[in-house]
Amino acid sequence: MVRCWGRKVKAYHNDKWGLSLSYPEDWEVIWENEPDGGWEIIVGVAGKPSPSGWSSVTIRRLPHAVINLMPANVSVIASGGPGAPMELPRTPEEYNEGCKRELGRDLPGVRFISEETGKVAGLPAATLVYSYDGGAGKVREKQINVFGSSVTYRLMSEGPEAQIEPIEEYFDSIVAGFKPVDPGIGNAVEIENPAEPEASGETDSDAVNQEVHTVLSESMDHVEAAVGLMDLSRPTAEDRAEVISLIQGKLTCGYPDIEARARALMQKVGGQAQPQPVVAQAQPVVPQAQPVVPQAQPPVAPLWFPTHLVPASGMPAWDTPDPSRQPAVYLNGGLDLVIDAIAGDWARVRAVNGWRGWVDGRRLTKRA
Repeated sequence: MVRCWGRKVKAYHNDKWGLSLSYPEDWEVIWENEPDGGWEIIVGVAGKPSPSGWSSVTIRRLPHAVINLMPANVSVIASGGPGAPMELPRTPEEYNEGCKRELGRDLPGVRFISEETGKVAGLPAATLVYSYDGGAGKVREKQINVFGSSVTYRLMSEGPEAQIEPIEEYFDSIVAGFKPVDPGIGNAVEIENPAEPEASGETDSDAVNQEVHTVLSESMDHVEAAVGLMDLSRPTAEDRAEVISLIQGKLTCGYPDIEARARALMQKVGGQAQPQPVVAQAQPVVPQAQPVVPQAQPPVAPLWFPTHLVPASGMPAWDTPDPSRQPAVYLNGGLDLVIDAIAGDWARVRAVNGWRGWVDGRRLTKRA
């Protein structure tokens, strides 16, 4: 029997993504193919909660790139979130810096311990190790982001800082054996020393056009998904206007198949199929230069569609599913929530401002 830090292990296989791993026999699979914001948790395994906290390892997948792996003269703009549009970072180091800024805002008492870049499964990767103040003491997390040209993976471990050594040893074994099978990985591009065009006659322009078409096609996939959600919900006028704006941005992209999809979507949502004004700066064509690439719209930021309500009397919420601890917060009655995951009678919920926590799922009221 295989052992993990002296414990027997169980085998796990995810049929959807073709991913296999082993985990300690006294741990459980708590998430499988679960949505987590824009990410999907392929699998999450965790030990039983204890007075010192709980330990877990998760593997997440994001269906688009988070760093710009295109040639140096091509910019990719992300504008789906709040605030002004932002250019995607170009290196794992830049991405780590962005993660540190977000974690510094979101986690109490965060302390960054180490960071590095390298490769995982032959792909560019960025590692970040940090600790923060949890409900039962210091928690240490280690996240490794693995970058493809059209997909991103995030491998994470979490546990009480005083007991983290065996957990990270197990996590490192997961990372060492990680071999994703994913269409978005096959197009991975080296950041350093990009390959020269092959002798087949393919030019730089051909390569750039292919990359741009891939980005635009993936963006359209997300826009189509957002339109599908609009059919099942009551989107606000602002949500509708944002989706229409994203569709309009594809009407004059220069790729007939993408433009046809955009026209079909525009008819479906009832918007005016008028192309957006062309920005003069994006149009000039310089002789013997790579084509100017239109600013590709990012995947649509997930719209907020609450599924459940806090009961009128209100209810407590915890950082981890452990009733022996003090609740982290008390939720007001009638608060809108989304259930992200279920573990027995526990539900991990998310509020509109991004807050997450664990509650007694049996007490939630399903929205009509």
